[in-house]
Amino acid sequence: MGFTLSHQDGVYIARGLIFIAGIVLYVLGMMNSGKLLKIFGSYFSAVAHPINLAIFRIILFQYLWDKSNSSITIFFSGLPKELLYPPLGLEQIARALPIEPGLVSTIGFILGLSAFMAMIGFRTRFFAWTAVICAVYFMGISDLYGKVDHNHFIIWFAAILAASPCADVLSVDSILDRARKPRGGTVPVPPAVSNEYGLPIRLIYLLFGVIYFFPGFWKLYYGGLGWIFSDNLINYMYSKWFQLHGTLPFFRVDHYPMLCRFAAGAVILFEVSFIFLIFSDRFRYWAVCAGILFHILTLWFMQIDFMNLLRCYVVFVDWYGIYHWVELRVLKRPNVDEADDHTAIRPYRNRMVVWVGSILIIGNIYCGAFGIDSWPFSIFPTFAYSMLQPNETSMDIVMLTQEGREISFDDKHLSARFHSHNYWGLMKRILNENDPSVRARKLSALLSIAARDQPEIKKVRTIRMYRSVYSTLPADHGKKPLTQELLLTINDFNLPQ
Repeated sequence: MGFTLSHQDGVYIARGLIFIAGIVLYVLGMMNSGKLLKIFGSYFSAVAHPINLAIFRIILFQYLWDKSNSSITIFFSGLPKELLYPPLGLEQIARALPIEPGLVSTIGFILGLSAFMAMIGFRTRFFAWTAVICAVYFMGISDLYGKVDHNHFIIWFAAILAASPCADVLSVDSILDRARKPRGGTVPVPPAVSNEYGLPIRLIYLLFGVIYFFPGFWKLYYGGLGWIFSDNLINYMYSKWFQLHGTLPFFRVDHYPMLCRFAAGAVILFEVSFIFLIFSDRFRYWAVCAGILFHILTLWFMQIDFMNLLRCYVVFVDWYGIYHWVELRVLKRPNVDEADDHTAIRPYRNRMVVWVGSILIIGNIYCGAFGIDSWPFSIFPTFAYSMLQPNETSMDIVMLTQEGREISFDDKHLSARFHSHNYWGLMKRILNENDPSVRARKLSALLSIAARDQPEIKKVRTIRMYRSVYSTLPADHGKKPLTQELLLTINDFNLPQ
């Protein structure tokens, strides 16, 4: 007689394992508290060359400069207020916040100008903080309409850079400082490796760890062993392919179930271990390599684009170490930049980075521990619940003119306008509305957006809205829904002006 494990049993076993692992870690920590304190002390007192922080400053603010010209943000700023679904804690703020394309474009311009100035390192602290403040508003707009985009890390990292001495080299500020005449005959100390540059980088490492840890933890807690030892990951891929209107990857990994289960286990292992591995100089780069592979594969097979987070992996590179190695081994210049080879023993100039980093880490740990998906603090996408069946719930709309002629709803075009993940997030929020009058207002507002590309919607007089469940199996793409439930009928429909 065979033994089968139910999904709920798998959840209980996984939670038991989490509890045991927590006890083991606690006991080991208490038994090795001295060693643990030494590891923490070594981690936070690490030094780095200013060029490492400066290169990250250039890369990050270049992204914000580019982001300031985002057409999708301008598009969202022009959406009807009826479509607002603010993240947790922002309900009152979002409804009082002025959001209109003209203002958003102006803030975007200020963001772009400030980010450019921070990128080149001119009046860096002022413009970096200006960019952070503008980005909180500008980048948060698309998160107010049903789906949080999870670009939070850009704000976090920019805030740490704004609080740090990230413009001591590779900046206009550093050139101007060196050009000024020394006061009182004192020659400015040249930048050298220091904890002033190492600590901001280590705080950013920790934020990476927080980003990954909680999604992995909640996968085990809610998904249980079934998240790994079932077709769960395959079903998640099917769901993504379905949302992308049947788009398939170049390699059909779903044809190899054992490989997918191995990948599911590897994902959880990577996510929960990253925050521990970053404390080890030896294992940190294994975690970084795993992260690069993780993001590339999720892009290839699920079209989940976290390339902007992957871009931030430049912070893990010791650029000065590479430069110094080239000088020593390739160009054979053993005596070049000897002044930079020692640790500068100077008081820590800017304690603000400690406060900023602490607030960001504590705030995001709180959101991760309680599953809070908000802005600008948030847990990152967890995909925590096991998807046991290859099904997806969608919204179907039937539109009829006064003559009874049916007009098809072009959700594919509308999805492209919103971006697929934003559209699906908004659509599911509308589907889950309990009040028919609220649902009708939301749907009417959505159709007013669709009418910009489908003018024939203006002729529609009857609307029927269905909750439909589709099979997401690639072979079933284009087939009729498995089930369909009528949620709403609107007669004498008139498009909102």
